[in-house]
Amino acid sequence: MSGVTILNKPLVEKPKTATVLLLLWLGHFTVDSFSGIWPIYKTLAGLDLVKAGLIATVGGFIGNSLQIVFGYLGDRGWSRQLLAVGVLASGSIILVPYVGTDNYWLMGFLVMLTFLGSSAYHPSGTGTAGAIGGANIGKITAIFLSGGFFGYAFSQLLFTKIYNETGGKPAIMYLAALVVACILFLAAPATSRSKTDRVNFWSATRNIRKPLAFLYIVMICAAGVNMLLVFLLPDVLQAKKASSWMIYGGGHMLMVLGGCAGLLPAGHLADKFGPRQVMMGGLTILAFLLPAVALFNGNDNVSLALLLFFLGFFSNTCNVVGLTYGNRMMPGHTRTVSGLLMGSAWCVAGISTFVGGWLADPKYGGTPGSALLWFDLVVLCALVFCFLLPRASAFK
Repeated sequence: MSGVTILNKPLVEKPKTATVLLLLWLGHFTVDSFSGIWPIYKTLAGLDLVKAGLIATVGGFIGNSLQIVFGYLGDRGWSRQLLAVGVLASGSIILVPYVGTDNYWLMGFLVMLTFLGSSAYHPSGTGTAGAIGGANIGKITAIFLSGGFFGYAFSQLLFTKIYNETGGKPAIMYLAALVVACILFLAAPATSRSKTDRVNFWSATRNIRKPLAFLYIVMICAAGVNMLLVFLLPDVLQAKKASSWMIYGGGHMLMVLGGCAGLLPAGHLADKFGPRQVMMGGLTILAFLLPAVALFNGNDNVSLALLLFFLGFFSNTCNVVGLTYGNRMMPGHTRTVSGLLMGSAWCVAGISTFVGGWLADPKYGGTPGSALLWFDLVVLCALVFCFLLPRASAFK
C-alpha cells in the first residue's frame, strides 16, 4: 500500500471549484431526471409489463457494464466530451412517446441510449467532482450526487405533468439536455494528464486489490438493497394499506429525498472521521430500519413517511462514502474507479430485483415485507466486509 499516494494538486485545471461543481450538479440533475421516466411512461402508455421490464433489464445491464470503459476514457482525457454526450444521450427517452406502442425494438433502443448516456456521464462527473475536492472530497462528492437525487426524485412528477399538458408530446423537455450539454462542453474543465494517468489501471491496483475487492462487495450489497427498495416499495406500501399518494410515487419521492438529505452529512463525516467508520455506522442503522419498515403495522402515514425518509437517508450512505474511499485509494484513476464502484457494481447488483421479486411473490409463499427481512442479511454481509476494510489513512 505504500505505493499509493494522493496527488497534491487536482487533476483538473483551476477554475473556481464552486463553478465547476455547479456545472456538474446541473448535468447530474438533468441526466437523472431523464433516467426515472421509463417506469412511469410504461404505465401511462399501458405497455406490456414483461416486455417493458425486459427493456429496462437489458438496457441497464448494457449501460452499467460499460461505465468502467467510460471511466477509463475519462481518465485518458475525454472527460469533457463524455459529460456533454452523456447528457444528450440520456435525453433519448423523450422520443419514446413518438414511437408506436407496438414497436418495442425501437423503444428498447432509445431506452438503451438513455442508460448509455447515464453511464457515460456518471464516472466523469463523479471523478471530476472528486478531483477538485481536495481535503473536502467527501462533501464535494456528496453535493455532486445530490443533483442526481433531486433529478430522480422529481423525474416522474415532472414528466407526467408535461406529458399530460402536451397531449403526449413531451419533446420540449429535450431542450434542457441540449442547453446543459452545450454548457458542459464549453465550460467544464478539461482533464489534465498526469504521470499517474499513464499507469495501467490494473497495475495501479497491485497493492490495493484486497481492500478494493472488499469495497466492491460493499458497493454491490448497498446497490442491491437500494434497487430492491425502489422495485418493491409500491408493493410494500400497498400491503401496509398506505395512502394512494404514498403508493403511487409519494413514498418513492420521500425515500429518494431522504437519500439526498443524507449525502452531505455523510460526506462531511467521512472527511472528518474517515469513510470506513461512516459506512459502518450507516449500515448498522439500516440493519434496524429494514425490519422496522417490513414489520410496520398501523394506519399512521406520518410515521411511515418518516420511516421511508430515514430509510433513504441511511441506505445511500455507501454511495457517496464508498466513492470517496475509492477515490482516496486511486487518486490518479478517479473516473475509472468510479465506473467500477458504480456501473460495474450496479450491474452485479441488478440481480436483487429478480431475487427480491421471487421472495415477495405470494405464489412462492413470500410477501414484500418478508423480502425486506431477508435482505437484511445482505446489509449484514456489507457490514462484515466494511469492517475488514483498512482505514482511509492507510492510503495517504
